[in-house]
Amino acid sequence: MDIINEEILIQIPYGTVSLVDETKQGEECIIFNLFVDEDYRNQGKGKHLVKLALNYIFKHGYKKAFVVVKNSELILFYKKLGFIQTCGKEMYYYFIGNKQ
Repeated sequence: MDIINEEILIQIPYGTVSLVDETKQGEECIIFNLFVDEDYRNQGKGKHLVKLALNYIFKHGYKKAFVVVKNSELILFYKKLGFIQTCGKEMYYYFIGNKQ
């Protein structure tokens, strides 16, 4: 895990995901730049990366995690992981709260 200019990068052999606290208040964290290597797609690796990101987010005291999604396949992906649409017309903002 690397921290670059306040962006947290979680990197494992088959993919990466980035996190950032844009509010700088430690309440909400945005998950972005989720990438899974082509050879590992459709094997649950993206789900694993998001779960790693959520574990990091909630372990470090954040109350909510957000993603911004345009792609209909990704909307379904995040909904299956428990994210809820909060607003948006062309872009969908999803959040999941800390369940602890």
